[in-house]
Amino acid sequence: MALLLFPACQPDLSTLNQVKNSGVLTIISHQGPSTFFIGHKGLTGFEYELAKKFADSLNVSLRIVKANDYSSLYSSLNDPEVHLAAASLVSTDNRKESFSFSLPYLQIEQQVIYKSGTKAPRTVADLINKRILVVSGSHHVETLKKLQLVYPELKWIETAHLDIAEQIQQIQNGYFDFTLIDSNEFVLHRALFPNIDIGFSISQPLNLAWAFPKSKDNSLENAAKKFLLETIQSGELAELEERFYGHINAFNYSSAKSFLNHIETRLPRYTNTFKKAAAQNNLDWRLLAAIGYQESLWNPSAVSPTGVRGLMMLTRITAKEVGVTNRVDPQQSINGGAIYFRKLIDRLPQDIDIHHKIWFSLAAYNGGYGHVSDARIITEQQGANPDDWFSVKERLPLLQLKKWSKNAKHGHARATGQALVYVRNIRKYYDLLVWATEKEQNETLQASTSIPILASKSLSTVSI
Repeated sequence: MALLLFPACQPDLSTLNQVKNSGVLTIISHQGPSTFFIGHKGLTGFEYELAKKFADSLNVSLRIVKANDYSSLYSSLNDPEVHLAAASLVSTDNRKESFSFSLPYLQIEQQVIYKSGTKAPRTVADLINKRILVVSGSHHVETLKKLQLVYPELKWIETAHLDIAEQIQQIQNGYFDFTLIDSNEFVLHRALFPNIDIGFSISQPLNLAWAFPKSKDNSLENAAKKFLLETIQSGELAELEERFYGHINAFNYSSAKSFLNHIETRLPRYTNTFKKAAAQNNLDWRLLAAIGYQESLWNPSAVSPTGVRGLMMLTRITAKEVGVTNRVDPQQSINGGAIYFRKLIDRLPQDIDIHHKIWFSLAAYNGGYGHVSDARIITEQQGANPDDWFSVKERLPLLQLKKWSKNAKHGHARATGQALVYVRNIRKYYDLLVWATEKEQNETLQASTSIPILASKSLSTVSI
């Protein structure tokens, strides 16, 4: 493993100036759906993207130290090489005694989670004499300790690790009756565990914020507060929230059960083909697989009422365009779908953010590139950003109205609502595939030498 050398700290400079001089902002976080993970173009995740925007505002690069537990996370904040913690942290009164916190950027609730089919907990009294699992060092422990003053019989078991999926799995397997999960974390995991449900919220809404070491020098903290305020006022924070959380609540959890079953029973037949086709077209194979599932449920013999057929549901015209001679051959269909999707991405202007390109291209795959282009024109005419998917998706339904479609280059679009559902579903299927393949993802993280994930002296992880 290569040694990582950090520039010596210069005590005569403020922390902010040290960061700017070194050219690096180092955060500590833990890997997960709400923090950071590997997406179709490298690292992504709500906390990562927000911290990356902050680093960009300082004109420095971003590095991440990966923590496996709260103990190492908070102890690393005393290391001068780590500048802040961005890890879906609640700014509790107890934590404020030891650390400083930024402006809040999300509100969450602590939720009691149980297995469907068992008696649902509705009050704290229902937790007495039950097996409760929580993460040590978490604000959930703080909450339970306060409640224990009123309910002395309240007991719980603590686990050190921050793996929320494993925590929920313990409930699903029946090893514990309940666990406490933050609402933002649970909503990101829920589709992976459709047999798990919410009992009740055990707290009032709480604020998520970045944590900083307490110091007389709060220059970096002040810069972060200024950045977050500007991000809130500009709407960028709302867009990030929409991007990572906005497509989740509308997901059908009975469909999630079928999807998880098909991951086990159908996907393995086509995984290697998806991976190969994705690599040849510079795509994330999980995104390509998500498209295939939305199109056909990974059924190579699927046929639509309009004659579209095959695993990737190619039309005759599209199949001919991408060189597919047999649409029901799964390998040809997947390869053809990958080529076509790559073409849709490449037709969009280069300066559009890759995530927005993906969503535009998904809508085009379903509803036609021409209608997406028309919606972008309408968006610009109305003074909004035509390169922003969230702005354009609000205007796409206008193409169903004669007032707008009569002047549109590609005319009336009768199924724009279907295209929006299509994009939303694929975003969710993609998320589920990311977490269903988390072990492989972790191996990629550990093996990579190009991803800015670092090991800290106080951590047990080895990253590069």
